[in-house]
Amino acid sequence: MIGRSPLRALVLGAVLLTTPALAGPGHERGPDRDPAETVEKLQEHVGLDDATAQQVVTIMEAAHASGRALRVEGRELKDSMKALMDAEDWEGAEAVFLQIQDLKAEAHAAREAARAEVDALLTVEQRMKLRMAMHERRQHHRGHHARNGGRSESSTRF
Repeated sequence: MIGRSPLRALVLGAVLLTTPALAGPGHERGPDRDPAETVEKLQEHVGLDDATAQQVVTIMEAAHASGRALRVEGRELKDSMKALMDAEDWEGAEAVFLQIQDLKAEAHAAREAARAEVDALLTVEQRMKLRMAMHERRQHHRGHHARNGGRSESSTRF
């Protein structure tokens, strides 16, 4: 069984594709983490060869760029919706709200597509090791988030 610290590093490869959390330099998480650092952990714990690791880096870098752009757009829409609500333009605010929902669905689809691309590169054994680690990570966070208001780390927030 994978220990807690290696589990965190391993799962971050998948979590990076699903978590919009921002972090500072160092051992950051989220979209600002260097994909190569995550892939190193995946190489170590899942057993990626160098060629596969490079393909994963390419996929993750593209996913990061796309995710950043969607988050910027989402924040702009959220600000616009707040302004419309402050002006009591409820119909305009609702229209922007629906745009935000569409953007969240687009972000989710993009994360799933990137995850599927990575899965296609892995062997069955590697996929299962990754899935098990992700499951354990989710179980750990469920307990943590239940204690902290139930907020899910995997939810898309703008």
